[in-house]
Amino acid sequence: MKYKAVLYNFLCFAVIFILTRTALHYFFPGHDLWTAIASAIVAMVLAPKFIVVRGPSGEKFFVKWLFTAPKEIK
Repeated sequence: MKYKAVLYNFLCFAVIFILTRTALHYFFPGHDLWTAIASAIVAMVLAPKFIVVRGPSGEKFFVKWLFTAPKEIK
C-alpha cells in the first residue's frame, strides 16, 4: 500500500508539473530554467499528498490536498 501512495504522489506531481511547465513556456518562451523552477514550486504546492497510516485496525490510505482535511480513501 505504501508503494501505491508513492506512485499516486509521483503521478499527480508529474501531471501538474507538465501542465504548468507547458503553460508557462507558452507565455514565456526562452526562459527554460525559470519555467521549470516555477513549475516545480507550483506542482509541490498544488499536488495532493497521499499517505498510508498504520493503526490497530490495519493500514489506511489518506489523501490531503490544499485547504482540505485529510480524507480516507477506500
